Amino acid sequence: MATAADNESSLETISDEERRWVVVGICLTKIVTPVLRVLLHNKMPEWYETLIQPPHGINKQTRTKHIKKYPPDSDFHFNYKSINNNSSRKATSYDYVVKDPLSLTMLFVQPFMAKFTGFDETMDTSAVLSVVAEAQPFNQASGVAKKIRSDVRNNWAHCNFSYWSDVNFQAALTDMKNLIEDIDLTKTEKTKVHRDLDDWKQKGIDFCFGQPKDSEMLSLFHKEVADLHETVKSWKRVEDSQSEIVHSMETANRDFKQELEALKNSVQQLKLEREEISGENDEEPSGTENEDGSVSMVDGPVHDDIQINTARDPPQDTTKLSNKEVTLFSLKIVTNWTYIAGLANLDRDDVQNVNRNHVLYPEPKDKAAQILSLISRRPNFSRKKLGGILKEAGMWSLVDDLLKGTFYHDA
Repeated sequence: MATAADNESSLETISDEERRWVVVGICLTKIVTPVLRVLLHNKMPEWYETLIQPPHGINKQTRTKHIKKYPPDSDFHFNYKSINNNSSRKATSYDYVVKDPLSLTMLFVQPFMAKFTGFDETMDTSAVLSVVAEAQPFNQASGVAKKIRSDVRNNWAHCNFSYWSDVNFQAALTDMKNLIEDIDLTKTEKTKVHRDLDDWKQKGIDFCFGQPKDSEMLSLFHKEVADLHETVKSWKRVEDSQSEIVHSMETANRDFKQELEALKNSVQQLKLEREEISGENDEEPSGTENEDGSVSMVDGPVHDDIQINTARDPPQDTTKLSNKEVTLFSLKIVTNWTYIAGLANLDRDDVQNVNRNHVLYPEPKDKAAQILSLISRRPNFSRKKLGGILKEAGMWSLVDDLLKGTFYHDA
């Protein structure tokens, strides 16, 4: 019969680096880029109105008299090949008339990028960042926009999965927040974007931190990847990286769907295993009696500092979890142990060790059990506090058994 461990192996189809890549794409494409499009929609028409006035007359330019760069000391030269179908003409025949704010925007991108038809979904992330990086109205944000374009967007667009270590993932989210801080938004608008980025940053950490087996989160990522896939396909320009992104999104979407199905099978199998373990727990455990009356188990692993007691007195608030409680409760929290570890503010290194050590903790229930052990061994352990954590995690059904000590006694 297949076990939950068998299903567990099928859940590891997507690497942590690929998961972070997905989160960066969501943040960059679905949070930051729409905000920047609105910014361009508001600022470029204002700037265009300034540039059509004398002495510039950008809407009346000729081959012999046109602005090459603005301001004059800028290092960036306007790309007139990107407007007026100039890419199909010889340079001596270029039409230099900048007819509208959208054409002005196109001067800051390469011809293959200048396929957008408005300040909308047809204007992709690279085009938006190029304008913010070079156009005068956004001078304050120029530096961080260039950094995001080179470090974040390019490594994301070229599906360079190996780049997305935790360090680079965190840095990318920080750069995006800095960019939002440097552009002309209201305090309320900035707060909202920061909150959205922080929310997805945490989702990314949870998603990679032990590959949490949470069906709700997997469903969310499955939906977001599908949406992101459609967003990328809607971009007007066509280049190799666009096709690469579309292919990677299709692969990720398929893998998330498979992972979700494997999770459902794993949870069902764990329910069956729980029933088997519950039946086994009705039998008298083998072990040796200590001087204090507690029992040390000799069959199976013993979790550090877990109290095993055959006395029938109900546990107090500060009474450590018994081995039986750890065993049974771990089966209940098996799909949410990383979330519970976060709510309990466990040391990050300790939790990472549980996640990565597949020798001591080969299955999800073993990892969940060790997390409960870490919580229980704390000097200030409180059953009421743990009950509060379980409530916050949506596991209300466990709280009563925890506080009453329903499974506390081992014999």
